[in-house]
Amino acid sequence: MKVPLKALSWVVRFFWIFTIAFVITCAYSATCVKVDFSEPHSSFEANCVLVTWPMEIANEGYYDITDLTLNTQILGDGGVELASSQTTAGTISPQQQAEILHNISLCVNEMLVQEQYLFNDSDLTLYSSASLDYAGIIPFELGTNMTIPWGAPLFNLSVSNPQYSQFNTSHVQFMVPISFQNHCPYFNTSGTLRLEILNTLGQAEAVDRLPVHVQYMEDFNGSFSGFFQLSVASGVDSVRLFWETADFTYGPWVIEK
Repeated sequence: MKVPLKALSWVVRFFWIFTIAFVITCAYSATCVKVDFSEPHSSFEANCVLVTWPMEIANEGYYDITDLTLNTQILGDGGVELASSQTTAGTISPQQQAEILHNISLCVNEMLVQEQYLFNDSDLTLYSSASLDYAGIIPFELGTNMTIPWGAPLFNLSVSNPQYSQFNTSHVQFMVPISFQNHCPYFNTSGTLRLEILNTLGQAEAVDRLPVHVQYMEDFNGSFSGFFQLSVASGVDSVRLFWETADFTYGPWVIEK
């Protein structure tokens, strides 16, 4: 029995030596995993802001990197999620590196139906995290976040009170000046501004439209104008403004008569 017991003791010793060596090399190798997040690039395609986040992961250790998963969220005011995306990658062998392009798409139309993004500049938060398994047993995760500026396409929208003047014995002329600035760097502000003058029955007595095409950081200054019958002048109930594009209509904004 002494020989088998002695052999068993050597097996146990070898097992613990191997286990300790494996843990030490894994722990050391894990410190050799380098993840580099580059600056994101943005472009505008199909009414969406496409953010591409280049990443480089270098495996300078002794074991494979597996189950690599990248997650990204774009958060708006109050931490509300506006978009999310996930990318998975294959195995990264020891002494190898991988370059990964992680994309996330932010639909502009869904943002612009919310007044805070249509009229006000704000900061969006881009949060990205990477998780992986090292040597098949050690989970590893890290994350980073940065701020992306959002510029309002109708920044500082100003609509003056309607100005009325008698045109002739039967009609009144109206004029409504309007101005704004396009602060959005991703696309031109293009569409149509529509003004309606309503009577007390909610019927449109006069309608005017202004085509709009304003590039980034340019000002827009224009005026609505038109005519309606003099008999309606005392019955004007409200003036409403709408913003129309090929994809959506937003409004109305009620203006003092």
